[in-house]
Amino acid sequence: MSGTALPIIVAVTAIGVDRGELPESLAGALVGAGLLSVLVFPVLALLVRGRPAPLGTGSMVGDVTGPPAVAAGDGVVRDAVPEEA
Repeated sequence: MSGTALPIIVAVTAIGVDRGELPESLAGALVGAGLLSVLVFPVLALLVRGRPAPLGTGSMVGDVTGPPAVAAGDGVVRDAVPEEA
């Protein structure tokens, strides 16, 4: 989910240490904090969000109840379940 953030933190801190503008101890702390956030925050988000609603409960945007529709050979959309005569 946020795994792309850690390489950026590592790269920026390495540049700062190489240039002498960032102490190694602070760089290590920043990388550690970034690693912790990459591991902890996605788990917390899943716990806070809860379980997704089961399919067919009408909870999704654009969820339509009723029989599915299909396009006929002439391009007209019709119900997939034929009407009883």
